[in-house]
Amino acid sequence: LGRKGTPCPTRSLSLHAAAPATGRPDAFSEYGADRPALMALIRDSEEGHERLHPELPYVVGQVTWAIRHEMARTVEDVLARRTRALFLNARASVDSAPLVAAVLGRELGYDHDWQARQVRAFSELADNYQMDAVVAA
Repeated sequence: LGRKGTPCPTRSLSLHAAAPATGRPDAFSEYGADRPALMALIRDSEEGHERLHPELPYVVGQVTWAIRHEMARTVEDVLARRTRALFLNARASVDSAPLVAAVLGRELGYDHDWQARQVRAFSELADNYQMDAVVAA
């Protein structure tokens, strides 16, 4: 076209919280430069270290982080998008849904009726991800 290219203005910009790899990844490596703040939140929270489910690698502190810093607003946001719990283990994520709804309710001021609706909606969604439901179809 006869036009001269211009330098790329984003070539050296990093994604939010990007941090250089520093050896062996752990359960919180994906948080990059936000990892120290997440670890402080987990440490300082009474239930921060509590696992969502024995078969899932996530803790309550990650739910709180997702709500406060990643705009998570529903159980589905947390269990399908901010974590990958739904895709790792649909049954365990359904079992975790009431706890996640309770944390959302506490953080955002939602009542028990809202929490119950969230658990129902997530359970219906998760039915599509459970192997016995797929085989039966």
